[in-house]
Amino acid sequence: MSKVKHKGIKKTLIGATMLATAPVWAKTGDSGVKSPGNIGGNQLALIEIPGHNVNICYDEVGHTKSTGNLTANNITMAIPNTGINSQLLFQVRDVLTKGVEYTLFLASSSVLLAPEVNEIPTSNSIQPLRLPLDSLGILAIYHIPAQQMLTSTQTRLGKVSPDFTRSIITFGVDLNMNEIPTLIANNETIFVQAALLPTADFHANIFDNMILSEVDTLGFVNSCPGDSVNADDSGTKSSTDTKSTK
Repeated sequence: MSKVKHKGIKKTLIGATMLATAPVWAKTGDSGVKSPGNIGGNQLALIEIPGHNVNICYDEVGHTKSTGNLTANNITMAIPNTGINSQLLFQVRDVLTKGVEYTLFLASSSVLLAPEVNEIPTSNSIQPLRLPLDSLGILAIYHIPAQQMLTSTQTRLGKVSPDFTRSIITFGVDLNMNEIPTLIANNETIFVQAALLPTADFHANIFDNMILSEVDTLGFVNSCPGDSVNADDSGTKSSTDTKSTK
């Protein structure tokens, strides 16, 4: 285990955290995958879910998600009414905590590092860190207590495998409605990525043991050109199929 010498990394993460506080899916995109990996073991899966006043657009031509999970790596979301609060849910799946305390980050940036740039070596992760530290924004930081699977008995169906038990963490992000109209008008994109590391490493400024998700790309429009998926105020998901009305 090597200690990353950039002592400013922790300060950057904490500082960004403080600043952050003031059905078929179509997709394609650069996932940053080095080679086939073990979800939960050496990579995380990041999924976007529409919340209040958010529609996620899709088309039937799209592509498959690099991690084999539910949503696209590249998504376009429509914000029908930019004058009201809107929320996007981020779900980090296959979090394997292995009996020690962990810290989970959800980070964002408007800049994506070139594939050959490696600001922090992450040899334990299939996915590299693709968000530059100097523009990093922390959407969420979450402490995960040590997890322990209690002893279970054999049943007619079988017995749980402790080594394959995973957690799912869902973050509800209230979108910055002061910025959304600008993102739409300028056709800008935001990149998001999740990172998991032992809490002890975080406090010791050791970041090369991070496990990361793929990078997901978020685009913003006023309305979807085709089909979309959304959620009403109760959280019930529904979809619109433009072909059924043609």
